Amino acid sequence: MKILETINRNSKLIFFGLLALTLLSKFITLINLSFLFFGGDDLVFWQVAHDYSNGLFIEPFMYGQNYNYAVESLLAVPLIKLGLPFQYAMPLTTMLMGLTPFVVFAVALYKKGWIIPAYIFLVIPITMS
Repeated sequence: MKILETINRNSKLIFFGLLALTLLSKFITLINLSFLFFGGDDLVFWQVAHDYSNGLFIEPFMYGQNYNYAVESLLAVPLIKLGLPFQYAMPLTTMLMGLTPFVVFAVALYKKGWIIPAYIFLVIPITMS
């Protein structure tokens, strides 16, 4: 019972600490992996983002991907237009897309008073890094 009381007393500190740890974990992954190594699909998404940023919207699946629409590329366009190079804009967008559901659910759970599940949602992305 003492553990739960301690968690309740320090819940904001723990929540924001886990959030900071999650963001730090993703930042380290971006710096050490995502900004350095690229796959074949990444290059296709870069081309799509380049076309989108120039106002060229070719029909979906034109780039040889019959399983996915290039949402990542569309979301990266503002970063590209601000001058961020493709090799940084695309992995950053992908990371934000992957992390957003976990943070949103964690915040919603925390606001509802479900503190431990909120912590779990913040820890899951760390385990996937």
